[in-house]
Amino acid sequence: MELHLPVTVATPAVECIARHCDLSRTRIKQLMKYGAVWRTRAGRTSRLRKASSQLCAGDELHVYYRAEVIDATVPKPVLLHDEGDYSVWHKPAGVLCQGSKYGDHHTLPRMARHTQNADRNNLLVHRLDRFTFGVCLLAHSKAVQALLSRLFATRKVEKHYHALCDGFPAQGVLPATVDQAIDGRSAHSEVSLLESSNNGSKLNVRISSGRKHQVRIHLASLDLPVIGDRQYGDPTDQRDLQLCAYSLGFTCPVSGEQKSYRVEQALLPPLWQTFSA
Repeated sequence: MELHLPVTVATPAVECIARHCDLSRTRIKQLMKYGAVWRTRAGRTSRLRKASSQLCAGDELHVYYRAEVIDATVPKPVLLHDEGDYSVWHKPAGVLCQGSKYGDHHTLPRMARHTQNADRNNLLVHRLDRFTFGVCLLAHSKAVQALLSRLFATRKVEKHYHALCDGFPAQGVLPATVDQAIDGRSAHSEVSLLESSNNGSKLNVRISSGRKHQVRIHLASLDLPVIGDRQYGDPTDQRDLQLCAYSLGFTCPVSGEQKSYRVEQALLPPLWQTFSA
Protein backbone atom coordinates (compact mmCIF):
# COMPACT_ATOMS: atom_id res chain seq x y z
CA MET A 1 0.00 0.00 0.00
CA GLU A 2 1.17 3.49 -0.86
CA LEU A 3 -0.61 6.67 0.16
CA HIS A 4 0.27 10.21 -0.87
CA LEU A 5 -1.94 12.59 1.06
CA PRO A 6 -1.95 16.36 0.53
CA VAL A 7 -2.78 18.20 3.76
CA THR A 8 -5.22 21.11 3.53
CA VAL A 9 -5.87 21.74 7.23
CA ALA A 10 -3.78 21.18 10.35
CA THR A 11 -4.36 17.67 11.68
CA PRO A 12 -2.58 14.93 13.67
CA ALA A 13 -0.61 12.64 11.35
CA VAL A 14 -2.09 9.47 12.81
CA GLU A 15 -5.64 10.70 12.23
CA CYS A 16 -4.85 11.77 8.68
CA ILE A 17 -3.59 8.29 7.81
CA ALA A 18 -6.44 6.52 9.62
CA ARG A 19 -9.02 8.35 7.51
CA HIS A 20 -7.52 6.97 4.30
CA CYS A 21 -6.92 3.29 5.15
CA ASP A 22 -8.20 0.48 7.33
CA LEU A 23 -5.08 0.14 9.48
CA SER A 24 -5.54 0.49 13.23
CA ARG A 25 -4.07 3.50 14.96
CA THR A 26 -1.72 1.17 16.83
CA ARG A 27 -0.44 -0.19 13.52
CA ILE A 28 -0.07 3.31 12.09
CA LYS A 29 2.02 4.36 15.08
CA GLN A 30 4.20 1.30 14.49
CA LEU A 31 4.70 2.29 10.84
CA MET A 32 5.79 5.73 11.96
CA LYS A 33 8.22 4.34 14.52
CA TYR A 34 9.66 1.94 11.94
CA GLY A 35 10.27 4.65 9.33
CA ALA A 36 7.53 3.87 6.79
CA VAL A 37 5.84 7.28 7.02
CA TRP A 38 7.30 10.39 5.39
CA ARG A 39 6.39 14.06 5.35
CA THR A 40 7.16 16.65 2.70
CA ARG A 41 7.29 20.18 4.05
CA ALA A 42 8.71 23.21 2.24
CA GLY A 43 10.18 20.96 -0.43
CA ARG A 44 12.00 18.71 2.03
CA THR A 45 10.96 15.08 2.55
CA SER A 46 11.95 13.17 5.70
CA ARG A 47 10.71 10.32 7.86
CA LEU A 48 7.98 11.21 10.34
CA ARG A 49 8.39 9.00 13.41
CA LYS A 50 6.58 10.58 16.35
CA ALA A 51 2.98 9.48 16.84
CA SER A 52 2.25 12.94 18.28
CA SER A 53 3.35 14.72 15.08
CA GLN A 54 1.04 17.43 13.78
CA LEU A 55 0.63 18.24 10.10
CA CYS A 56 0.24 21.73 8.68
CA ALA A 57 -1.67 22.90 5.64
CA GLY A 58 0.61 22.53 2.63
CA ASP A 59 2.33 19.38 3.93
CA GLU A 60 2.15 16.11 2.05
CA LEU A 61 2.14 12.79 3.85
CA HIS A 62 3.52 9.59 2.32
CA VAL A 63 2.87 6.09 3.65
CA TYR A 64 4.70 3.02 2.30
CA TYR A 65 3.30 -0.14 3.83
CA ARG A 66 4.40 -3.71 3.25
CA ALA A 67 3.40 -6.08 6.02
CA GLU A 68 6.26 -8.46 5.21
CA VAL A 69 8.77 -5.67 5.77
CA ILE A 70 7.24 -4.39 9.00
CA ASP A 71 6.73 -7.86 10.50
CA ALA A 72 10.02 -9.46 9.42
CA THR A 73 12.39 -10.61 12.14
CA VAL A 74 16.18 -10.55 11.90
CA PRO A 75 19.00 -11.37 14.34
CA LYS A 76 20.29 -8.57 16.54
CA PRO A 77 23.69 -7.03 15.80
CA VAL A 78 26.40 -7.57 18.41
CA LEU A 79 28.67 -4.83 19.72
CA LEU A 80 32.29 -5.97 19.37
CA HIS A 81 34.10 -2.81 20.51
CA ASP A 82 33.01 0.66 21.61
CA GLU A 83 35.78 3.12 20.82
CA GLY A 84 33.81 6.18 21.93
CA ASP A 85 34.05 8.11 18.65
CA TYR A 86 32.94 5.04 16.73
CA SER A 87 31.85 1.48 17.45
CA VAL A 88 32.52 -1.87 15.82
CA TRP A 89 29.64 -4.29 15.23
CA HIS A 90 28.96 -7.77 14.03
CA LYS A 91 26.22 -7.34 11.43
CA PRO A 92 24.28 -10.60 11.06
CA ALA A 93 22.93 -11.75 7.70
CA GLY A 94 19.53 -10.20 7.07
CA VAL A 95 20.33 -6.90 8.77
CA LEU A 96 20.44 -4.00 6.33
CA CYS A 97 22.98 -1.21 6.33
CA GLN A 98 20.50 1.23 4.80
CA GLY A 99 16.73 1.31 4.91
CA SER A 100 14.20 1.93 2.18
CA LYS A 101 11.03 3.95 1.92
CA TYR A 102 9.24 0.97 3.50
CA GLY A 103 11.18 1.28 6.75
CA ASP A 104 14.56 1.33 8.43
CA HIS A 105 13.93 -0.58 11.66
CA HIS A 106 16.07 -3.52 10.49
CA THR A 107 19.09 -1.39 9.63
CA LEU A 108 22.31 -1.60 11.61
CA PRO A 109 22.22 2.08 12.74
CA ARG A 110 18.66 1.80 14.10
CA MET A 111 19.14 -1.61 15.70
CA ALA A 112 22.44 -0.50 17.24
CA ARG A 113 20.65 2.43 18.85
CA HIS A 114 18.27 0.06 20.64
CA THR A 115 21.03 -2.43 21.50
CA GLN A 116 23.18 0.28 23.10
CA ASN A 117 20.20 1.95 24.76
CA ALA A 118 22.11 5.18 24.17
CA ASP A 119 20.95 8.39 22.58
CA ARG A 120 23.77 9.12 20.15
CA ASN A 121 24.20 9.30 16.41
CA ASN A 122 24.90 6.04 14.59
CA LEU A 123 26.28 6.93 11.17
CA LEU A 124 27.31 4.41 8.51
CA VAL A 125 30.96 4.44 7.50
CA HIS A 126 30.80 1.65 4.91
CA ARG A 127 28.27 -0.92 3.70
CA LEU A 128 27.85 -4.65 3.61
CA ASP A 129 25.33 -6.47 1.46
CA ARG A 130 22.18 -7.61 3.24
CA PHE A 131 23.15 -11.28 3.38
CA THR A 132 26.86 -10.73 4.04
CA PHE A 133 27.66 -10.83 7.73
CA GLY A 134 30.64 -9.56 9.67
CA VAL A 135 32.51 -6.49 10.89
CA CYS A 136 30.91 -3.11 10.26
CA LEU A 137 31.73 0.36 11.65
CA LEU A 138 29.39 3.06 12.91
CA ALA A 139 30.61 6.59 13.61
CA HIS A 140 29.01 8.69 16.32
CA SER A 141 29.58 12.10 14.80
CA LYS A 142 29.68 13.47 11.26
CA ALA A 143 33.30 14.56 11.75
CA VAL A 144 34.46 11.05 12.66
CA GLN A 145 32.27 9.56 9.93
CA ALA A 146 34.10 11.73 7.38
CA LEU A 147 37.52 10.72 8.75
CA LEU A 148 36.77 7.01 8.68
CA SER A 149 35.05 7.17 5.28
CA ARG A 150 38.17 8.86 3.94
CA LEU A 151 40.24 5.84 4.98
CA PHE A 152 38.00 3.56 2.92
CA ALA A 153 37.96 5.94 -0.05
CA THR A 154 41.78 6.18 -0.11
CA ARG A 155 42.21 2.40 0.36
CA LYS A 156 43.94 2.72 3.73
CA VAL A 157 41.85 -0.03 5.33
CA GLU A 158 43.05 -3.65 5.39
CA LYS A 159 39.95 -5.67 4.50
CA HIS A 160 39.69 -9.45 4.63
CA TYR A 161 36.65 -11.53 3.74
CA HIS A 162 36.21 -15.21 4.44
CA ALA A 163 34.02 -17.32 2.18
CA LEU A 164 32.92 -20.92 2.10
CA CYS A 165 32.71 -22.75 -1.22
CA ASP A 166 31.86 -26.32 -2.16
CA GLY A 167 34.58 -28.82 -2.84
CA PHE A 168 38.26 -28.07 -3.22
CA PRO A 169 40.08 -25.62 -5.51
CA ALA A 170 41.71 -27.25 -8.50
CA GLN A 171 45.45 -27.69 -8.22
CA GLY A 172 47.31 -24.48 -9.05
CA VAL A 173 44.25 -22.20 -8.84
CA LEU A 174 45.17 -20.69 -5.48
CA PRO A 175 46.67 -18.44 -4.38
CA ALA A 176 45.39 -16.09 -7.05
CA THR A 177 45.22 -12.39 -7.77
CA VAL A 178 42.11 -11.19 -9.58
CA ASP A 179 42.12 -7.86 -11.38
CA GLN A 180 38.70 -7.81 -12.99
CA ALA A 181 36.89 -4.52 -13.44
CA ILE A 182 33.37 -4.27 -12.06
CA ASP A 183 30.92 -1.86 -13.68
CA GLY A 184 33.83 -0.27 -15.50
CA ARG A 185 35.80 0.40 -12.31
CA SER A 186 39.05 -1.28 -11.27
CA ALA A 187 38.77 -4.03 -8.65
CA HIS A 188 41.59 -6.02 -7.05
CA SER A 189 41.31 -9.17 -4.90
CA GLU A 190 43.89 -11.58 -3.50
CA VAL A 191 42.49 -15.05 -2.85
CA SER A 192 44.06 -17.82 -0.78
CA LEU A 193 42.95 -21.13 0.73
CA LEU A 194 42.64 -21.20 4.51
CA GLU A 195 41.50 -24.79 5.00
CA SER A 196 39.31 -27.56 3.65
CA SER A 197 37.00 -30.09 5.27
CA ASN A 198 34.25 -32.48 4.23
CA ASN A 199 31.93 -29.42 4.13
CA GLY A 200 34.01 -27.59 1.53
CA SER A 201 36.75 -25.01 1.54
CA LYS A 202 37.27 -21.77 3.45
CA LEU A 203 38.90 -18.99 1.47
CA ASN A 204 40.49 -15.71 2.48
CA VAL A 205 39.95 -12.76 0.15
CA ARG A 206 41.91 -9.56 0.72
CA ILE A 207 40.45 -6.62 -1.19
CA SER A 208 41.90 -3.17 -1.68
CA SER A 209 38.94 -1.79 -3.63
CA GLY A 210 35.34 -2.18 -2.48
CA ARG A 211 33.09 -2.63 -5.49
CA LYS A 212 29.56 -3.95 -5.21
CA HIS A 213 29.59 -7.78 -4.97
CA GLN A 214 33.34 -7.73 -5.62
CA VAL A 215 34.22 -10.83 -3.60
CA ARG A 216 31.34 -12.83 -5.04
CA ILE A 217 32.14 -11.85 -8.63
CA HIS A 218 35.86 -12.51 -8.32
CA LEU A 219 35.43 -15.90 -6.64
CA ALA A 220 32.94 -16.95 -9.30
CA SER A 221 35.50 -15.99 -11.95
CA LEU A 222 37.83 -18.60 -10.38
CA ASP A 223 35.04 -21.21 -10.49
CA LEU A 224 34.83 -20.95 -6.70
CA PRO A 225 31.42 -19.36 -6.14
CA VAL A 226 30.36 -18.68 -2.57
CA ILE A 227 27.93 -21.22 -1.11
CA GLY A 228 24.42 -19.82 -1.40
CA ASP A 229 25.28 -17.29 -4.12
CA ARG A 230 22.36 -17.69 -6.50
CA GLN A 231 23.34 -14.64 -8.54
CA TYR A 232 26.92 -15.53 -9.45
CA GLY A 233 26.94 -19.23 -8.60
CA ASP A 234 24.33 -21.99 -8.69
CA PRO A 235 20.86 -20.38 -9.11
CA THR A 236 19.25 -23.44 -7.52
CA ASP A 237 21.36 -23.32 -4.35
CA GLN A 238 18.87 -22.62 -1.55
CA ARG A 239 21.45 -22.36 1.23
CA ASP A 240 22.21 -19.04 2.94
CA LEU A 241 25.08 -16.99 1.53
CA GLN A 242 28.29 -17.99 3.32
CA LEU A 243 30.27 -14.77 3.04
CA CYS A 244 31.82 -13.03 6.04
CA ALA A 245 33.43 -9.59 6.27
CA TYR A 246 35.99 -11.10 8.61
CA SER A 247 38.36 -8.31 9.60
CA LEU A 248 39.25 -4.63 9.29
CA GLY A 249 42.55 -2.96 10.11
CA PHE A 250 43.53 0.70 9.94
CA THR A 251 45.25 3.56 11.71
CA CYS A 252 42.61 5.32 13.79
CA PRO A 253 42.27 8.89 12.43
CA VAL A 254 41.32 10.14 15.91
CA SER A 255 43.94 8.53 18.17
CA GLY A 256 46.62 7.59 15.65
CA GLU A 257 46.66 4.04 17.07
CA GLN A 258 46.75 0.96 14.88
CA LYS A 259 43.42 -0.87 15.13
CA SER A 260 42.41 -4.36 14.08
CA TYR A 261 38.97 -5.94 14.45
CA ARG A 262 37.65 -9.34 13.48
CA VAL A 263 34.57 -11.51 13.87
CA GLU A 264 34.45 -13.75 16.90
CA GLN A 265 34.23 -17.46 16.08
CA ALA A 266 31.19 -17.93 18.32
CA LEU A 267 29.18 -15.48 16.17
CA LEU A 268 29.66 -17.43 12.95
CA PRO A 269 26.82 -19.61 11.55
CA PRO A 270 26.82 -23.37 12.30
CA LEU A 271 28.51 -24.43 9.06
CA TRP A 272 31.52 -22.28 9.96
CA GLN A 273 32.00 -24.06 13.28
CA THR A 274 33.39 -27.06 11.41
CA PHE A 275 36.40 -24.93 10.51
CA SER A 276 38.98 -23.48 12.88
CA ALA A 277 39.00 -19.75 13.62
